[in-house]
Amino acid sequence: MKFAQLDITSLNDLEMRGILVNLIAKAKRKQLIKLFESFKIDKDGSIETDDDIENLPYALTREQEAELAMAIEETYHEENLISHEEVLNELSRWLPK
Repeated sequence: MKFAQLDITSLNDLEMRGILVNLIAKAKRKQLIKLFESFKIDKDGSIETDDDIENLPYALTREQEAELAMAIEETYHEENLISHEEVLNELSRWLPK
């Protein structure tokens, strides 16, 4: 599926971030510059956000976002991978018997 065909409103935050990471990885310098210029950057270097978005009940705190980003990064390290069988064994306790 092409990105232009996606209904981004149906995606969760993690899915949107994944798509952005892929797009950024493939972007050319001029595209990256335009992307950075589109963000509203505070004096401390953080991205300005609307108060309405920050206060939504499902919005992550900055600490939660940082923890999630670190957890995602850890999935790329081979030493953190487990076999499919191990995953099934871990999940089996949640499945009805």
